[in-house]
Amino acid sequence: MTAEKRSAKPLAHVAANLLGALSQFPEVFFAKLVQRTGGWAVPAIIPPTDVDGQPWASDEARAKVRGYRNNGSGGLESAGEYVSRMTGMMRVYFEILKVPVRQPLDRMFQMPRYWMWFARMTSQRKSLETAVAAQLIYGSSPSSKRVYVC
Repeated sequence: MTAEKRSAKPLAHVAANLLGALSQFPEVFFAKLVQRTGGWAVPAIIPPTDVDGQPWASDEARAKVRGYRNNGSGGLESAGEYVSRMTGMMRVYFEILKVPVRQPLDRMFQMPRYWMWFARMTSQRKSLETAVAAQLIYGSSPSSKRVYVC
């Protein structure tokens, strides 16, 4: 689902059509989006401990939960690759929110969700200190104008 700028809109239109036509697709799509983006779709910082209060089994396990992929040679993708992939996935999500549809999509795919995402992102200092957040805010504008945060 990662997309370049020029392919994000067509992918968003296809996804919006599927979201409106298939009954369980919105829940599954959003769950996979959150899983693949490591919480950036919500946005949420992955804590140093698992839900049971125990530290993650390994650095690799925590990295996987944060959305990192293996690079194929036993390590993790670079920070640049990670930022690029997160930006691409979220670009499609933000474009889905802007697609004009005949009937409202599930609430996770309506424009108020963008404003909730933006408010949550800008209220978390730890999120804002990352390179991913800067790229997501830059590319997330709900209109053709860019959003600037001071």
